[in-house]
Amino acid sequence: MKELENDVIKAQPKYVSMDVKYQILSSMFILKYDRVEKVSTQASQIWKNIVDNQLFILKQVIKTLITQVFKIIISHDFEL
Repeated sequence: MKELENDVIKAQPKYVSMDVKYQILSSMFILKYDRVEKVSTQASQIWKNIVDNQLFILKQVIKTLITQVFKIIISHDFEL
């Protein structure tokens, strides 16, 4: 897991594609704002540990992030 975590941080990941990297980072950003306090706290801590330059990362993942947000909005699942 630690090697996978390090891979997500790298500019050119070895084990995951860039799309998967962007999905992971976007999901983690979204989870930072979860209603469940434990989830948001954990996600914020993980985000803080793996992201050095938040603005740079958000610029990279903005398209993926917007897509995920729209999927959540149109979902019929109450949990989302």
